[in-house]
Amino acid sequence: MCALGDLANSTSATVSFLLGNHDSGHYTNLAEVHGTETDSAGTNNAVSTNYRVAVDFLLAADSTNATVQAGQSAQYGFTITSEIEYLNETPVMSCGGLPAKTSCSFTTPVQVPGTFDVKTTLTIATTASHQAAVTTHLAAVYAVFLLPMLGLVLTGSRQRGGVLCLMLLALILLPACGGGGSSPPQIVSGTAPGSYTVTVTAATSGFTHSSPVTLVVK
Repeated sequence: MCALGDLANSTSATVSFLLGNHDSGHYTNLAEVHGTETDSAGTNNAVSTNYRVAVDFLLAADSTNATVQAGQSAQYGFTITSEIEYLNETPVMSCGGLPAKTSCSFTTPVQVPGTFDVKTTLTIATTASHQAAVTTHLAAVYAVFLLPMLGLVLTGSRQRGGVLCLMLLALILLPACGGGGSSPPQIVSGTAPGSYTVTVTAATSGFTHSSPVTLVVK
């Protein structure tokens, strides 16, 4: 309760409140004014405000560096520490700055008994270079050209029966004689060697925090 003193007609006074909530959740504050004089417009003497208290937190990597060969996975542990109480919502984890042909994933955050801490593990999976054989099916290619010619033969005179037989024989024997071939293997590149800074972010509806880690790929 606070005294506003005497207020003239049509004047106003401002009162500021410092809210000291220490628990997260949704709250409603109600403010009212009262005077000794008769107020002809008493319906405007009260006002309410709704607000939400979110819990802030700290994000820290247990280890900030990892070195792997291309094709291997690197892991980093993260601790999320609430400042005042247990987190009232699970932070959404994400990572940015990954090199090409690399992916990341997080384990489900787990509460550490007896503390306000939550633990999660980040896994960054890299890709190794590998060979890929490219096969060319010649029989299918030849058939594309032979089948239209076969139609012309069928609509022609019977004197072309010899040509027809040869074409049918070619279609039958071509797959059996190795109607396919392989070109030299191609190298499919993986994660390029280098040192990368990956930014890990934890976000709730009220707060967002990030922490960098280093990934070295050999």
